[in-house]
Amino acid sequence: MVSSNTITIREKNKDQNTFNIAVSFNHGPEYAVTMKNPSDPETEHRLEWYFEEFLRFPFIDTTKAERAVKAVHDYGVTLFQQVLGDRRLYSQYNAGVSCHTLGVSQGPRPTTPTGN
Repeated sequence: MVSSNTITIREKNKDQNTFNIAVSFNHGPEYAVTMKNPSDPETEHRLEWYFEEFLRFPFIDTTKAERAVKAVHDYGVTLFQQVLGDRRLYSQYNAGVSCHTLGVSQGPRPTTPTGN
């Protein structure tokens, strides 16, 4: 049986351009991280176009689409660096990746009533 590690990322609060989150591994101690929105209005517009228009009509404006794909990659890299930029966090992440399967959790899921 494969052992699984879990990263939990919880949003604590936010304002217009920053998010305060708590990151924990395997339900252990939380590490406070402040993240900044990695995007700007132009990039947001490009991503909106890509996900809402281009993917429905993938033969139009491929050059613009290539820029959008790069923006998605850059967005992800920036978020990863912000969340795991602290050496303590990265070392725990790296240990989970190299030793086990790593699961990602957004925290406890809200329960829904059963039955009607």
